[in-house]
Amino acid sequence: MMLLSALVLLWAVVTEVWSCTCFPTHIQDQFCRAQIVLVATVKGSEEIYQNSIIKAPNTRDPENPYEMMPVERKYKVRIHRFFKGEELLGGKGKRVKYIHTSASGAACGLHLNKGKTYILSARIQRQGEIWSSMCDWVQTFKTLNRHQLKGIKFHYRRNCKCSISWCQGSYCRGPGPRECEWVPQFYGSDCLQEHGFCMINSRGTCQWKKNRQLRKCLETNNQQMPGSEVREMYEIPGDAPHRPGEYESWRSSPRDDVYLPERYADIKR
Repeated sequence: MMLLSALVLLWAVVTEVWSCTCFPTHIQDQFCRAQIVLVATVKGSEEIYQNSIIKAPNTRDPENPYEMMPVERKYKVRIHRFFKGEELLGGKGKRVKYIHTSASGAACGLHLNKGKTYILSARIQRQGEIWSSMCDWVQTFKTLNRHQLKGIKFHYRRNCKCSISWCQGSYCRGPGPRECEWVPQFYGSDCLQEHGFCMINSRGTCQWKKNRQLRKCLETNNQQMPGSEVREMYEIPGDAPHRPGEYESWRSSPRDDVYLPERYADIKR
């Protein structure tokens, strides 16, 4: 009996701590990683129950201690436009009537409002069903600004060879040649999310494309472009000592990874 009680208590604790966790992802990366990006208006929803085995404690009704728990929710939608992936549906894209998601928020299930129009990224599962989650790009369409619309139509697709890596504080060490660095802003405006494009330049490397709105947003919100503290490009001489794993040249910051001869005095030539 004590073992059974312990197991019940453990199950209750585990169900409480299960939650949806998504890493910060720039919308350009969301677009590039997704199989499908579409705009749709929600007409209604329906919950799907698998069988009577799936139950959970029902605290709302003491007379009925267990209740059926839905495993899936499907939203009836009207699809207005595909920005990516319609060809994957074999010409049946405009006839799709449902977007599927988990019924549980703890499993990253979406909550969409009836009558609202969204842009969302998604993937194809099972027999051509469109599935999306809270970790995908889901945004009310009317909140998109001019730069985000331009990105959806042109820039995101053309620059999918670039990736956007996120970092915070001292973990920002500078991007690779095909990366743009991004510091997510969890409060207020995120200028690079709202106005930034990570684009391939003439040298074949990736960098943030600056524009007037991005500069204005950065100034207004006291934000900096990632890597703006970089002063110079240092070239490490070919005959200079190198620590294991170091490249012969890199874009360095004034913090700790600048090539300075005195810093390598302990390495024998």
